[in-house]
Amino acid sequence: MIERLKTAVLASLILLSLLQSYLLAYSYPKLEPVTPEKYVKTDLPGTQIPLEELLFPDQLVLHLGNQQHTVAYPNSKVYNDIVENIKRGR
Repeated sequence: MIERLKTAVLASLILLSLLQSYLLAYSYPKLEPVTPEKYVKTDLPGTQIPLEELLFPDQLVLHLGNQQHTVAYPNSKVYNDIVENIKRGR
């Protein structure tokens, strides 16, 4: 009894899946042109900040080659030089 119920449920699921696949493959979307009056005006609230003012890493990991790495911390000369180069766009 339960096996017949399982078989019927499985068969109906397969048929529904085939129906959905057919509808997905052979139905076309209704394309309507959007008029300029329907456009949503986008306003960017707030002030825009350049990218170099958003970068504030607490440390920089530098790859020296040959599996060697070092860390540059804020207020060190290397760190300040790298941040200045980023601000200048290099």
